[in-house]
Amino acid sequence: MEEYKVQEEEKPVLTGESTIPDYNITEEDFLIYPYLDESGIVRYVVIVSDYLGGIVKDIGKQKRDQARQGVLLFNELVYQRIGEEKLADFFEIIGSINHILETESETIFNSLSTKLNPKP
Repeated sequence: MEEYKVQEEEKPVLTGESTIPDYNITEEDFLIYPYLDESGIVRYVVIVSDYLGGIVKDIGKQKRDQARQGVLLFNELVYQRIGEEKLADFFEIIGSINHILETESETIFNSLSTKLNPKP
């Protein structure tokens, strides 16, 4: 009879300092479910509690809004420095390049592959 050995991976450490302002993460913020994988190793699935998940979602929304504001400010600066006419030309050129890539990418890559890897 074969002896079956179960190995256990290190249990995740879920406590410590948080990057969330005024919030210290504790093990109560998570649900930890062990399971046995195909190779016989005990693994852990970690599920974030609804409360902590809500905090993370709120912070994520704030960060997303900050990033959006940054992009809008950057776009405004670019328009001021470069001008609408030059940007229109740029977007027309980029559009043409994208069209070539969309319609001829296979031909381009086959050509490059042939030139870079010639057959002996």
